[in-house]
Amino acid sequence: MSEFDVDNEKLTGKERCQLLRWILTGGAGDTRSSKTDVARPRSTATLVSLFIIFILAGAIIAVQFLSVTARRTAADVQTNQYYIDEYNKEKVREEELLAKNRRLHREHDDLLIESVSYMGAYRSEYESISNMLAFARQMCGLTDMAGAGLELTLRDAEDATYAPGEQLKIIHDSDLLWALELMRRAEVRAVALNGERVVHSSNIRCNGPSVQVNNKQKSAPFILSVIGDPEEIQRIFVEDDWFKRRVAHGIILDFAVKDAVKIKGLEDFGIIERNIKLLTPIAASEE
Repeated sequence: MSEFDVDNEKLTGKERCQLLRWILTGGAGDTRSSKTDVARPRSTATLVSLFIIFILAGAIIAVQFLSVTARRTAADVQTNQYYIDEYNKEKVREEELLAKNRRLHREHDDLLIESVSYMGAYRSEYESISNMLAFARQMCGLTDMAGAGLELTLRDAEDATYAPGEQLKIIHDSDLLWALELMRRAEVRAVALNGERVVHSSNIRCNGPSVQVNNKQKSAPFILSVIGDPEEIQRIFVEDDWFKRRVAHGIILDFAVKDAVKIKGLEDFGIIERNIKLLTPIAASEE
């Protein structure tokens, strides 16, 4: 047994309590007992060891904290640099777009000045072509028209049937075609049959109890809306031998003079286009 060992058998209960208190308090307890003093070297070594352990643990924690902080700081710096680079790229693109916008504005102004000069130099030609186009559309029946005229209604005979031998009492396509011919003789400006514009290439033919006009079915009574001289139109129809015979067969002609007759333009341009395709223009050099 060394000089620092303590014989627990020889310590009283009070001395044991004092020794335990001294160990727990690190020697700050009661120092009056000589037997407890011999145990102080071992308790001091233990405290020194614990102190060193705590110092090392603190250093490890500090190093770990500094390492994490350094990595986070590096990541933040990298992220900030990325956004700075993207901002600089957007600034460059903005400047390029602004320059392009200014260039386009200058080109627009130049073209506007050039177009104004062009229109001033060729205004008469432009107006002439526009007037010719408007006149051509009007003559083709593609524009809406309005003017004084009349409405001629053609009806089947009151006792008309579709039985064999009763065909003379109903209106046929031949009656409508002849009526349109008389309208042309009266030099009317526009004609519509049951609301469908009639032009020089319109097709009119019987289709059972109805009549097909511009590939559209129209049923009796048949109303011819006409812009023209009402008196001249009525005179021609009254003096016409064809309709004298047809009236004798029982069909009915009713004239209604109108101060304003409105006729819509032809909706299906194909009615005219199919005839134009059959024509071959002759160049001026070939005349």
